[in-house]
Amino acid sequence: MLRIWPLYYLVVILSLYIFPQIKFLDIPGWTPFVSNGLTYKTILYFLIFPNVSNLFFVTVPYLGQAWSIGVEEQFYLVWPWIVQLTGSLLKALLFIIVGMLILTLILDDLLTVAKYHFNHHIVTESTWISMYLGQFRISCMAIGGLGAYLLYYKKNKILQVLFLKSTQVIVLLLTCALSLTGFVFPFANHEIYSILFCIIILNVSSNTSSLLKLNHIIPDYLGKISYGLYMFHQLCIVIALQILVLAFHFNFSSIGQEAALYLLSITITVILASVSYYFYEKRFLNIKYRFARVQSDDGNLKMRK
Repeated sequence: MLRIWPLYYLVVILSLYIFPQIKFLDIPGWTPFVSNGLTYKTILYFLIFPNVSNLFFVTVPYLGQAWSIGVEEQFYLVWPWIVQLTGSLLKALLFIIVGMLILTLILDDLLTVAKYHFNHHIVTESTWISMYLGQFRISCMAIGGLGAYLLYYKKNKILQVLFLKSTQVIVLLLTCALSLTGFVFPFANHEIYSILFCIIILNVSSNTSSLLKLNHIIPDYLGKISYGLYMFHQLCIVIALQILVLAFHFNFSSIGQEAALYLLSITITVILASVSYYFYEKRFLNIKYRFARVQSDDGNLKMRK
């Protein structure tokens, strides 16, 4: 909560009530719709259901990225109950992955049938459910959980295969090729990508012979401010666009102008994320230490006093 909520609510308040009043940040065709259903949007965003708001309303400028914050918090809400009901972490992980894939197939079939045999309301409701589950991504998180399971319980035979250089080369090349081409698998698209990224993360974090190494001052720093990078990047892209168009009259007709947009967007995003981290987020992060658990002399965990 101390990591996610303070910046989330700040960006929500700014995007719903402050940014729409600033002409410099106006996005034609989008900003005028912010006021539509503002009360309902406010309730949904404050309950951390931005992904649900996006099902019923036009996406709020500078808040499009917040859908994943809702997914994350909703995952934290339901995951303990799923583990408790199944009584086994591994069963819970497999149940979620297989269950969501089956449910997606069933809903897609029901939606197809509804289009031909039932009324519009059923189609709409089925569409909403399909869209919500399509964004929920709990099966992708469960795939990441499987990676953590292999590592935590030292499933070395499987890890040895995943840590092979040949495995790393295949996964890295395949991931790059798929990502750069924007390839979409006809079924289980996000799950397949999750498997690839899970293998990459396992190697980067736990394999001393990882081909991809991120232990460097630059990625370390970007990792520290990564939440701000994520929450502010849309705002910074618009600011960069406005500066280049208004001040330098760019029309982005050349590769040089496009490169300038990327460079300026990244620079502004890093600066704003840094300011956010050191002058806002860190105040809340420091409070986390009051709740940290430390190991006592008898080996048991206890709350830090």
